[in-house]
Order: sequence, then structure tokens, then C-alpha cells
Amino acid sequence: MSVSKSGKRKEAGLEIRLPQVGYSKIMFFNRFRVEPDEGFCVVHFGLLSKAGLLLDSYSCSVPPQTLQRNREALLGYLARVGSPKEKTPLAWQGPPVGQTLQVADIIGVTLSDDMTAEMCLWMFSFTEAARQRRMGSRDTLEAQPLALLRCALELQKQLIAALYAE
Repeated sequence: MSVSKSGKRKEAGLEIRLPQVGYSKIMFFNRFRVEPDEGFCVVHFGLLSKAGLLLDSYSCSVPPQTLQRNREALLGYLARVGSPKEKTPLAWQGPPVGQTLQVADIIGVTLSDDMTAEMCLWMFSFTEAARQRRMGSRDTLEAQPLALLRCALELQKQLIAALYAE
């Protein structure tokens, strides 16, 4: 984490605790779209029925710092589970206009025994982190759980690859 004082950047460590419960969105998804835009990405997740009806959706903004901080962990995970077999996921136009957009600061991924993949998203306040550092606090900052998203492993691999596509 970087803290700015008088225009100077200072690297400071602060432990961020990731709560296991309290996600504002829990859903299964079978479609996604990544929209890169000036360094950050908007990511849309959707659950479509076989008839093409949108049953559920979730969208988030992923800042460049999040992609950078999570790069090693996500690409390391992708190396362990294998590259996606298909380069392009099924085409999807995304959720309807008016969808609430949250900002994800931390991305966690895992895989269960039945090949169901999971992605968890959290956010934390940079202002609160900077305040704690100024106050000399050794406390752990608690992240806010945003979304717990499940999908097939192949789709998760495609999503991670799309986040880091050049």
C-alpha cells in the first residue's frame, strides 16, 4: 500500500483481514465480460438461462492497483490449475443499464473438489488505512466483503486470463 504525504509516496505495510461472511452478493455465473478502460477494468458477471434470460448479474470495477497487487497470486493459481482451453468465453453483452458498480481491492480464488471454482472480492478504505498508519496503529484493517462468485473452473480460468490480457 502507498500512503501519500506532501506529494511523496511512502510504502507502508498494514495487515488487511478478510472476513469470511457478510458478502453483499452471492451468485453462480456462467458468463462474464471484461471491459478494460484506461488501466482499470469493469467486470460484469451474469447467470443466463438456457433460453438466454438474464437471471442474475453483478458488476465491479477493478483498479490497476488491484490487478497489480493480485497479479502474482492469480497468475500463480492459473499456472497450478492450468491455462484455459478456450481463449474466448461465450459472448455476452452484460447486465442491464443501472447495475450498481462496486470497487474491488482484493481478489481471492479457489477451486473445490468437484471442480467448482470460486472468486471472492473485498474492498477496504485507503483513507482508513492511511489514518491508522498516521496514528501509529498496529491494528488490522478489516476489509468489507463484496461478492462470493462461483462458476465452472474453465470459466474462471478464462476470466483470470482476460484480466491480464495484454
